Amino acid sequence: MNKKALNGLKQEEELKREFKDTSKHIEDIEAELDHFYVNEPERVMDIISIEQTLDSLYKKINKLENEINQISES
Repeated sequence: MNKKALNGLKQEEELKREFKDTSKHIEDIEAELDHFYVNEPERVMDIISIEQTLDSLYKKINKLENEINQISES
């Protein structure tokens, strides 16, 4: 296997690991958000902050997915 292909595989595996870690983080944050919705709905600022964090993580997931797809196609 040539060096370029090997580097591509390493990069793809790293991105997949980061994707998996970010997905788990999203699950944890969503559980926290559900807790606030159900048990502490008056904590609006905390809810907004958590929602913003989730938005950022979803953007990161989309970016990682695009990068993984680009590497896979090359």
